[in-house]
Amino acid sequence: MASISLCMIVKDEEAWIGQCLESVKGLADEMIVVDTGSSDRTRQVAKKRGAKVLNFRWNDDTSSARNFGIRQAKGDWILVLDADEAIAREDHQRIRELVGGCGCSGISLIQRNYTNDRFLLNWAPLPEGEDYEESRGFPGYVAVPIVRLFRRSPGISYERRSHEVVEHSITRGGGKVLRTDIPIHHYKELKGAEAGGKTVVHYARLSEKMAKANPLDAKAHFDVALSHFKNRDYGKAEDWYRRAIRANPGYLEPYFGLSEVYASTGRYEEAARVNEEITRINPNASSAHYNLGELYLALKRHGDARAAYRKALELGSPHKERIMEILPQLEAITGK
Repeated sequence: MASISLCMIVKDEEAWIGQCLESVKGLADEMIVVDTGSSDRTRQVAKKRGAKVLNFRWNDDTSSARNFGIRQAKGDWILVLDADEAIAREDHQRIRELVGGCGCSGISLIQRNYTNDRFLLNWAPLPEGEDYEESRGFPGYVAVPIVRLFRRSPGISYERRSHEVVEHSITRGGGKVLRTDIPIHHYKELKGAEAGGKTVVHYARLSEKMAKANPLDAKAHFDVALSHFKNRDYGKAEDWYRRAIRANPGYLEPYFGLSEVYASTGRYEEAARVNEEITRINPNASSAHYNLGELYLALKRHGDARAAYRKALELGSPHKERIMEILPQLEAITGK
């Protein structure tokens, strides 16, 4: 049977690391925690849960820290998690079966970023009838496919100083990535800005270095903006989202980011204008039409809200339940 090594990098995560390690007991054959300078009880909590704790002198390079941990692992496969993440126990067996016979080099899981913010790009409600305890009462999440499970191999390693990725090394070496719907339950919103603020600022600083070195790299600018947004520094987030748009006007993610900034600060008219621009660039962007429905509703533009919701529904929006609930009310108001 193929063995699995959990590899993590952490700093000041005593409040979260215990639940993460508990979630993979029975799945991970070994647990390796790379500590980058905690001043709290992170190391003690990890050791108490059975993890091997290693110290790493931080060098402003997330990939370097991740690869350090991977090099200490002995398992056939590497599972990478952050402290505010978990794997549901009911998915352990499926993961075991996959690593035992998939024939691939990497496995893509779905990172569920749980949130109450329905305005976020690609926000989706919890699937009907699902009973994951790990959903923790959230109404929905933003799903991000992410390669966090891969074979331990000298040719497979993380790249980029921040927002690190491993899949490039997999595909460059001719390996295949199997895509699955197995969730990683991610609780960044529960941690909040105060608990996660230092980490977010750290990522913003690393991303800003990359953006300044690559002024035409819209994704690098977007990463800076996203880090500031997560730290609720909306002024800086707006500035960097606009820089990303200038670098590549056809890249839609920064537009959605701007919409989130404006919606989060009650600037619904501005948020609506941004989503209107998205629909001009891509008329089939169902998320933008859904956002417009929500924003127009908040602005009491009921006729416009009805039309936007209908278009989102036509384009296959994942918010069907919400739309079908609100449309009859709007039709009663507008008489259509």
